[in-house]
Amino acid sequence: MTDLPYARRATDSKRHDIEAMIAEENDPKQRAFLIILNSINVALMANTSATAGLSQKFDDHLTTFEEKVAADAEILNQGKGMWKVIAWGLGAAQAVVVALAVYAANDLDAIHKAIQAGHDEDIRMELRIKNLEEKK
Repeated sequence: MTDLPYARRATDSKRHDIEAMIAEENDPKQRAFLIILNSINVALMANTSATAGLSQKFDDHLTTFEEKVAADAEILNQGKGMWKVIAWGLGAAQAVVVALAVYAANDLDAIHKAIQAGHDEDIRMELRIKNLEEKK
């Protein structure tokens, strides 16, 4: 086990050592210099810790953003595929409707011709019957 008080981290021990060195220093100029250096060291350590925390948060955010972009791209691709399927389906439906319309038009034309031919035949029959009745 370590001989540090309260079993602190090694960095805590260094801080205590520096503070002990500052307390033991007899020269006021050197003491002031060590105090300034210690405060700069503490500020740099705090800055490094904050930067590491921000870096981790940024990495988490970037990962989340990349996952969202991938999900959005997948949805967009599915949407494009859906529109292609709908377009082909509507095209096929239009082709069927046009084919049925052409078939119906041809069928109606054939029915109209048959009716006209029957009407013409009826007129000839009526004329023939009329001629036969007049001859009697």
